Amino acid sequence: MNRIPIVPAIFSLTLFSASVLSQNNDRVDVFTNIARPDLPAGCEKLEMGSPIESITPEYPPEARSIRLGGAVKVIAEVGSNGSVAKIKDSTGPEALQQAARIATLKTRFSVTRCDGVPLAVEASMTYNFVPFALTDRYVAQKKIEDFPDVAPDSPFYEAILTLTENYKLAFGYADGKYHADAPLTKGDFAHSLRLTLDLLQQRAEVARKIPREIDLYFPTNPRRLKTAESIVDLDSRKPYAASVRFLISTYDIALVDENLRFGGNLLMTQRDIISFWQTIFGADAVPVNFRSLSDVDRVMSRGEFALFVQESLYVLTYKVLP
Repeated sequence: MNRIPIVPAIFSLTLFSASVLSQNNDRVDVFTNIARPDLPAGCEKLEMGSPIESITPEYPPEARSIRLGGAVKVIAEVGSNGSVAKIKDSTGPEALQQAARIATLKTRFSVTRCDGVPLAVEASMTYNFVPFALTDRYVAQKKIEDFPDVAPDSPFYEAILTLTENYKLAFGYADGKYHADAPLTKGDFAHSLRLTLDLLQQRAEVARKIPREIDLYFPTNPRRLKTAESIVDLDSRKPYAASVRFLISTYDIALVDENLRFGGNLLMTQRDIISFWQTIFGADAVPVNFRSLSDVDRVMSRGEFALFVQESLYVLTYKVLP
């Protein structure tokens, strides 16, 4: 836990906020509000308490690994001595609530008094968990060893190794790690799709084959977009933005919904991935191992997608052999 001493203000303070960056650049913003208590009969002078030591929760490792964020609100009873007596309620993402509740129990307040008599009060603590924006930059590595979080005993090691060293398709995030257990976002999918198409295009040129004549891929642009400028939510600052544009301009593939939204932060389920992959590359490019899985609405991890692409490339690269 990070402890932040609070210098008392010269006036009554009922709202406090603090931001702390962890070593991994995850952030938890802390907001505290003390509710005005019911006053005893005859009370003339109310002195509201304020936080004197705020505790910033540890970012839960499991939430960090999948880049889960969100706000947790904790309602607590503060005793007449300024210590938190008990937690009354908490709301927000379940994976973050326990860390928030622990931090609340360790928060200390100056005493609220009425005519000098200490009072118990109710405080609400809001913890806004903000994960480090790993996807603000993609990092391509040349060797599997350059991804420090991909261990040889990982079930995805061979797939990531193949995509890294044989096909040059693997990419990590801004921290240099691959994050195999993180969910695959639509932005990641678009960037990986562009890299895969570029690889196949290069190999087709070497083999003197024309991709469209051998049905290597099929354009999919039902909204008939000419450029990515029509996409209403495409953020040019995101690393996948260039790939989204390139898919439209070079391959006539537009991954947008009926409202012309791309949704780069949306998580990709197995159903989503198979649907796009089959439409673009054909049914035979969908790996057999992924066709028979029953839980098609489960979000696919980046490691699982590496397995998917590796197996699909066995079929796709065969089409462009000389």
